[in-house]
Amino acid sequence: MEQIKEVHRSHRRLHVEDKLSGRAAYGADLRRSDLMYAKGVSPGCAAGRIKEIDVSACLAVPGVAAVYTARDLPGHNGFGLFTDDEPILARDEVKFAGDVAALVVAESRQAAEEGGRRIRFSIAPVKPLLSVEEALASPRRIHPGYAGNICADKRVVKGNAAAALERADVVVEETYHTSWVEHAYLEPEVMSVLPMEGGRLEIRGAMQHPFYMRQVVCEALALPESQVVVHPDVLGGSFGGKVEISGAMAARAALAALRLGRPVLYVLSREESVAQSHKRHGIRFHVRLGASREGTLEALEVRALMDAGAYVNESPIVSWKTVTCGPGPYVLPHVSYRNTAVLTNNMVCGAMRGFGTPQAIFAMESAMNELAQRLGMSPTELRRKNFLHEGDATATSHVLRDHAVSIAGVMERAARALGFDEKFARYSRIQEGPLRRGVGVACSIRGVSFGADSEDTGRARIVPQADGTVEFMCPMMEMGQGAETVLSQICADALGLPLERVRRLQPETDRSPDTGAAGASRGTFIGGNAILQAAAALKGQIAACLGAEPVDFSQGQVLVGDRKLSWEELYRELCARGKTPDAAAAYTVPLMPWDEEHCQGDAFISYTYSCHAAEVEVDTQTGQVRVLRMTACHDAGRIVNPQMAAGQVYGGMAMGLGMALMEEVEADPRSGVIRTDNYDTYLLPTALDACPFCVEFLEHPDASSPFGAKSLGEPAMEPAPAAILGAVNHALGSAGAVRRMPADLETVFFAAHPEWRGEKE
Repeated sequence: MEQIKEVHRSHRRLHVEDKLSGRAAYGADLRRSDLMYAKGVSPGCAAGRIKEIDVSACLAVPGVAAVYTARDLPGHNGFGLFTDDEPILARDEVKFAGDVAALVVAESRQAAEEGGRRIRFSIAPVKPLLSVEEALASPRRIHPGYAGNICADKRVVKGNAAAALERADVVVEETYHTSWVEHAYLEPEVMSVLPMEGGRLEIRGAMQHPFYMRQVVCEALALPESQVVVHPDVLGGSFGGKVEISGAMAARAALAALRLGRPVLYVLSREESVAQSHKRHGIRFHVRLGASREGTLEALEVRALMDAGAYVNESPIVSWKTVTCGPGPYVLPHVSYRNTAVLTNNMVCGAMRGFGTPQAIFAMESAMNELAQRLGMSPTELRRKNFLHEGDATATSHVLRDHAVSIAGVMERAARALGFDEKFARYSRIQEGPLRRGVGVACSIRGVSFGADSEDTGRARIVPQADGTVEFMCPMMEMGQGAETVLSQICADALGLPLERVRRLQPETDRSPDTGAAGASRGTFIGGNAILQAAAALKGQIAACLGAEPVDFSQGQVLVGDRKLSWEELYRELCARGKTPDAAAAYTVPLMPWDEEHCQGDAFISYTYSCHAAEVEVDTQTGQVRVLRMTACHDAGRIVNPQMAAGQVYGGMAMGLGMALMEEVEADPRSGVIRTDNYDTYLLPTALDACPFCVEFLEHPDASSPFGAKSLGEPAMEPAPAAILGAVNHALGSAGAVRRMPADLETVFFAAHPEWRGEKE
């Protein structure tokens, strides 16, 4: 009989009907008669010393029950997943315009809003440092201990790039810029805290990492972990943005709930969300890329400056991903790649889909296009000549031997689906009229899981039930990416069961094992491997109890030695022997050889290879860009759920379109206050901006991955902006026409009419 196989099947997303029908309960849907409402209040100043917070007028507002400041926190006043330097409530100073310094709690939202407006802050202002250059040159330290306001300085050093560039026949030397980008999830941040019997607190809301929520709350309120339980609600999107800020909101709301003995709901308005949440880093790349006359790459030198904003947050991790993945899927004998993260008084930057790599891919792929133009080659021709293959070494000197290095095949599939080579030749000829067409291609190599700079562990628990079904816990948060469905499919195959007999329990900290945050290209890989380990532990438990080996799971049955048991029979037999089947296990990414100082060694356990291609039409009279078509190919190992995987890539291409052409968080250059604080001013792509998307997968199952499945969430987006900008530049007739993102109307217009640029300046 053929084994049941759920992996590699396009199952419908679990619980999708609840979302489509409106039955799904999101954090802001909480309704209780005794509910109180919280509002965080910011002074709105980017830099200054807090002299006084006058709350008397606020407390006089009918319905306002309390106002809390940093002095009310009994424990640690800080949050941040890797560096907890951002205050839950600003105490003595503000460092950016989104710092929250007071929390109003009232009987209604209206009273909380009115109370917040009446708080008066007395601030001794300090001239804010609002550019990387200012911060580097200033003697003022935004945070003590960070000389020159540098909070991270990561570098890849391989060979001697400077000497190799001197010898190179052709060198492209250019500077590329990217700007801040907002996560733009549909659901703003929301947290609620409900007092329970025995003085315990229940934390609910939108979050990526329930155990981190508990940690922040317990540390801030000086509570033991046993006093706090976290139950996440349905999450309305995140893309990396609901990790740290959700922890701060949970701690503020928990303070109020603990003091007042009442449940507290804390929901951000869209304007508050944009002002307070973390952004995608803006990075400036100075690139020198050298090659021989024949087009063989010889050396890469990059000096990148990254605006971290007012707090360190995840900038060191983002900087590390930039330098290790930024050189791309190419053979580069000599590399000097440095990314310096600088503290400013701007908005805080942190995790967003890609962790610094979409920016780096844009810089590298743009330089590749300019090099191809200098050499008289097409973009695909230059890439074909320089792709990594099995046995080659990456920029970090990782010799690729343990998986299929498939970037060459991936690009061929994406380029062929677009008709890239034929269209590149056709559009390279002189085009008449204001409407010009172009095509672009961009490639990426994405490391699976956190990488060599961080330990990465996932945990899972499997609990068979009396009715023959199996429940499992692996609390990778479902953010819309399909983690719940994919992990259920992996669990079903691990146990030889059909999907309908496997049920994933919703994450919560009292029963679930800590598996870390959902993100960083780790959900399928780490969660899936943890589930396989738990299945192996269950086999060992059964063998030990029943005194027979081997144990296997097949066709909905349990094979124990020469016996075949149904799962119901197994449960009854184990219970009769005084055992309850319940197996937990952990998977940790193996340690790899790594030199942190020079970022040399095996940076990741494996890699996902990706290529996106785009065709655009540019109106040179208006600067408008219309994306006509996008194609993509990814090798993410075995695809667990092909339909959902394609959906991931569709979303990634749409997100990349926004980053490439229109999305940019703008702040007042004098005050640091964000101007684009809602979606009427922060432009996002809509259905009218979308184009036909074509997605293909080149599957090479990976030996280190669960059923061969690697990562896709971040690779699905990473190359898209670079591919679109490459197409725009091709349409404009020069691979270096636009060297910044977003390529908005004005930027494209002046690139098409460089003779008028002086009038603009």
